Amino acid sequence: MTVKKILIVDDHQMVIDGIRSLLESQPEFSIIGESTKPLTVVALLSEIQPDILITDVGMPDMSGVELSRAVKSKFPAIKILALSMFGDTHIIAEMIDAGISGYILKNSGKKELIEALTKIAEGQNYFGQEITLQLIKSFKRSQEDIKANRP
Repeated sequence: MTVKKILIVDDHQMVIDGIRSLLESQPEFSIIGESTKPLTVVALLSEIQPDILITDVGMPDMSGVELSRAVKSKFPAIKILALSMFGDTHIIAEMIDAGISGYILKNSGKKELIEALTKIAEGQNYFGQEITLQLIKSFKRSQEDIKANRP
């Protein structure tokens, strides 16, 4: 088993501590760094080189979208799991465009976090059930709008 190295970025230390607590009993994952300041993360990546970056979407100073774009441009091999309180399809689409591998809501439990990290570590994408439902609803609305606007 190859241990996957994880860096956590969130502007709330309690969230970082919670993720660390959830993952400490999982031998397949090792948290090698954390930061509450997204602006310092790109420089930190050169030093610690994680396999997976877990990032909050809504942070002051630098959004998860901006951070994801910066990370993927300099370190394309790093997989990114986005965490958010909200499943806004516009933001999800921006995060996907920025190169993330997965997106889950912060109200997800340990089981979903581990499932997401496992899938991402295997090179797959993972979107939480609520996120997938939001994307499907948005797609259906877009299809209905297209049909309604046809001559």
